[in-house]
Amino acid sequence: MTAETTNTKTIQDLTTRVDKLDAMSDKRKVWFAAVGGDTKTSDDKVIFGGVLTNECNAYDANTGIFTTPYRGAYFFTVSYLSVGKKIYLEVYKEKKDGHKELLSQLFDTAYNTGNYYMASSSRMVDLEDGEKVYVYAGSGHELTDSWSNMFSGFLVYPM
Repeated sequence: MTAETTNTKTIQDLTTRVDKLDAMSDKRKVWFAAVGGDTKTSDDKVIFGGVLTNECNAYDANTGIFTTPYRGAYFFTVSYLSVGKKIYLEVYKEKKDGHKELLSQLFDTAYNTGNYYMASSSRMVDLEDGEKVYVYAGSGHELTDSWSNMFSGFLVYPM
């Protein structure tokens, strides 16, 4: 092998590595934060319609669903404020085949009218591209649409 061939191969290897790092860097730009927390009925997805940030546009403010653009480890947080009403929320992961997995629950049923209650939950989870994460209002819920309520998440590490 000549020195020129070796140099060309080294440059090609380095270019390939830089391209891979660039692609990985783009995948790291996934995060969202939305506030609100409205729902139409009991046993329905909660819509956090006030989008504060939505890098990569993976969160849909019309449906309340985050759809993973890349396979990876994601971290989600849900916090919910209630004024004298009970809180019962569940966070679900939904696979492409429709199978649902409960990730976490938020609830506070010891309530009194006029008092403030806050429930929150955080969870890290491995997700495939195209899988969905959303907040679901349990049966008999009483939700307070508020800017204090938040659903957020971000890609920790692409795989």
